[in-house]
Amino acid sequence: FFFFFFFQAEDGIRDLVRSRGLGDVYKRQVHGDKKLRQTMRIFILSLLVTVHFCVEQVCDKYDCSDFEGTDKCYSLERLSTYTTYTLKSCPQDKSCDFESNIASGECKKHIPTSLPGEYCTDPGDCRSGNCFEDKCKGFDAEAACNIDEECNYGLYCNRLSRKCTKVKAAGEICTANDRCDVGFVCSDTCIALFSLKTGEATKMSPACETFYSDGEKCAPGARLEGGNSNGPTECTDKCTYRDRSSTLHTRSCTCGFTREQKKYCNPGIGDINLEDYKKYVASLKLHEMQHTYHIKCGVFCITKDPNTLDSTYYKAYITYTKMTNWASVVDNPECVKATVRKAYWNAVSKTESSSSDEGLSVWVYVGIAAGAVIILGVGIGFFIWCRKRRSGTEYQSNDSAGFTTDD
Repeated sequence: FFFFFFFQAEDGIRDLVRSRGLGDVYKRQVHGDKKLRQTMRIFILSLLVTVHFCVEQVCDKYDCSDFEGTDKCYSLERLSTYTTYTLKSCPQDKSCDFESNIASGECKKHIPTSLPGEYCTDPGDCRSGNCFEDKCKGFDAEAACNIDEECNYGLYCNRLSRKCTKVKAAGEICTANDRCDVGFVCSDTCIALFSLKTGEATKMSPACETFYSDGEKCAPGARLEGGNSNGPTECTDKCTYRDRSSTLHTRSCTCGFTREQKKYCNPGIGDINLEDYKKYVASLKLHEMQHTYHIKCGVFCITKDPNTLDSTYYKAYITYTKMTNWASVVDNPECVKATVRKAYWNAVSKTESSSSDEGLSVWVYVGIAAGAVIILGVGIGFFIWCRKRRSGTEYQSNDSAGFTTDD
């Protein structure tokens, strides 16, 4: 479970550090020269800024606005060390392209997002513009293509032939994860998720039953030092993880989606309960998943009416988010929950309502059972009372008829 961060110096700043050193500069300048002092001040300031960028990690800021009187749904402002994103959710019949990375955007008519194989009710739901029998339909095998999203499920766009090509099956040689069938990852050949035991050779963590590879083989997942399994902890500098061999690994902080520009240490993969995700993957029966899901959205493609999805799907999605970047869904403002992290919070809402419904169902069943017991008890009591009353009546009738017993 690795985090990768890339730092690039600002253009011009790194050019101030000459290979020949500063001594040559001093030899050629007259002491007290104003130009030299100005140059040195600029250099020192630039050096401080460079050091600041290397040492201090500044996260982006996410804030909310109603953009009163406009259809605007987001705006961004790029500052020297971070970007401020201001967001607003759109009405149900409109969408906002938050990933366009332009200065601002407006709520527009629904943007097609569904990939081939996903559920649809209208051609406008599909990127391909083709909805057939409640599923988005893409190009068939051997059809000309430019990107994977144009090809039907079970296919990818071959970059050399520019044709839709069948994805690789289990055991076939591969070059990338999205060239393998859904539910498989590429580790020289296509390997099923969670199929390798601890100690088996692979660089691909998703192929391991622990969802963790130490770079050579499957291993128990590392745990966050001083952390817990309940969520990320706030971070100031670095995050430290300890693997099973007690080796410590240091990672940079992970930025959240918050107003306060918070940084976090995500729990290690060894801190997270993977069972909900494993159960969901197992329930899909990987050998039957082939050619029914699109490689670009993996096991979370929706191939049926979203309203019929059960809690298994949503629990798995929640676990997957925690596995990949839990920090992204901590301390979110309401507008973030309704926009860029909507899928996660929708899943949370669905599982909570499902739990409530299940709890309500239990009480309904308890109530029905209790009611049945009460009715049964009343019925038995009434039956006994009737029997006693009938016996008493018969005794009185026998007396009045002059019946006598034989001596």
